[in-house]
Amino acid sequence: MNPPSPASWLDGESSQPGPGKITFTASGTGRIRILHIINDLALGGSEIALCRLLSLTDRSLFDPVVIFLREPSTLRTRIEALGIPVLGAGMKKPIPSLASIWALTKLVRKVSPDLIQGWMYHGSLAVIKLCALLSGRANGIVFVSYSSRWQHESYGYSRKNNWVIPNGFDVCSLASRPLVRSSLRENLGFSEDALIIGHVGRFHPSKDHVTFLRAAAMLALEHSDVQFVLCGSGVDSNNPTLINLCRELNLIGRAHLLGERADAESLIAGFDVLTSSSQSEACPNVIGEAMACGVPCVVTDIGDMPRMVGSTGHIVPPGDPMAMAQSWKHLIELGAEGRLALGFAARERAINHFSLDSVVHQYESLYRVLAGLSGAEISAWEELDPAYAGLPSTEK
Repeated sequence: MNPPSPASWLDGESSQPGPGKITFTASGTGRIRILHIINDLALGGSEIALCRLLSLTDRSLFDPVVIFLREPSTLRTRIEALGIPVLGAGMKKPIPSLASIWALTKLVRKVSPDLIQGWMYHGSLAVIKLCALLSGRANGIVFVSYSSRWQHESYGYSRKNNWVIPNGFDVCSLASRPLVRSSLRENLGFSEDALIIGHVGRFHPSKDHVTFLRAAAMLALEHSDVQFVLCGSGVDSNNPTLINLCRELNLIGRAHLLGERADAESLIAGFDVLTSSSQSEACPNVIGEAMACGVPCVVTDIGDMPRMVGSTGHIVPPGDPMAMAQSWKHLIELGAEGRLALGFAARERAINHFSLDSVVHQYESLYRVLAGLSGAEISAWEELDPAYAGLPSTEK
């Protein structure tokens, strides 16, 4: 469905929405105006999830607008290309001043939304606790994982009016592409039959690159044909911590640090195995993308990653390089056909549980419920997979 003309939501003809350039008026079309407020529009998981949601939002029923609080705004042009106005609040500091809060309030009043959807919060415990105190006043709270919902309930978040809606993936565009495998190896200077174990994630202690590289060093001793490809912000040759660790573990020439890549999805399609070594996750995009590409995954037993992968991959304890290396070894011993079969099962699971169409439908149903429209219902994630119904009651 083509997005409506900007004239349907703006006064004026500005092609680059921004503070002071737009005058919003009531749409008068019967559409529900939804204001999405997010910290920034960098290349992060939540930011990409917002872009995906907006890309399939039914514009005949909903009228979305985005406000980002601070720079960077990398994804701004991608959202504006959908015909959706994007406004920068111009906040300069992580902790907003009274003046910046007042400016944001005026900006929200200018948009005049029917619903406001806030994405994420500042990461300090004080802010989490404050949000917990206010959570009972929200009309609805969406978590992308059950682990996140249980964690927030332990912080005191309200247990009423909350839903779990996982991240969604365009499973059609992420179909396995055989040519990607060959081109990736050619571009990186690998042999055609090289086996690639990949890791996608920014450089941060929670991503635990150390465990990944220690596991890589163990596997490299037995398998000379395996290459390890890592990408993400800060994961490059300018990172002394990673370079020194690779040198210490004799991984120079075996571990390849590609830095932040806009084509990460294409890289993933060329991997033989995708691994998350994270110590903290909820419902990571990279796992769903790999599954949709038919790439088997090895993930740590963190957040909802075991739910995502199910029996289509391997679950290992966090911080355990030996267990990770053993899982990789098992997948290598399966051979190409065995990994292909496992990847096919992973893709089927992604189609059944994490298709972007299904996730967008759940959000749109939620919007209709909150807007008081009749006939709107929300499907809980556990209803999509009977196995989820068997969780201990303390985890529901």
